[in-house]
Amino acid sequence: MNNYPEYLMEILREWENLDAADTSRDAEILQSCTPTEAFGRYLEHEGILGYDHKMKEAIKDIYGVDLDTNKRENAGYTIVGSMEIGNKEIVLGQMDSQYGTKFVTWECTGGGNYYWGHYFDNELEAKADFCRRSMEEFAFQKSLPQKEDHER
Repeated sequence: MNNYPEYLMEILREWENLDAADTSRDAEILQSCTPTEAFGRYLEHEGILGYDHKMKEAIKDIYGVDLDTNKRENAGYTIVGSMEIGNKEIVLGQMDSQYGTKFVTWECTGGGNYYWGHYFDNELEAKADFCRRSMEEFAFQKSLPQKEDHER
């Protein structure tokens, strides 16, 4: 079952002809409304009619995230692991090919800018590289001067 933020629940309640503040059927709404339906209802509420499929396609093309499957992909690899560290992310990708399962680790910024790939045929080596790169980035971020609380 999905949990949606209050602004989206208000839209879904109104879709069910309820008052936006009426929470009496929230469990039923959450149980019956798929993420695809919630996305479509949100877009319609915002006046964007009939473009939900095109918007999901653009999100997949731009960010590498398939909203229907919640999978992130890049260059044919499905992202199966990630570690956010500061403004950077280290990701682990996996791809089944005619030559067996292939693996990659990348650095990533902005949720879709993948670079500096390390490629592997062995899952254990790829996971070790993922851990090593994550720890190296953590050590680098930790070495940076920390901002004061009033600067954040």
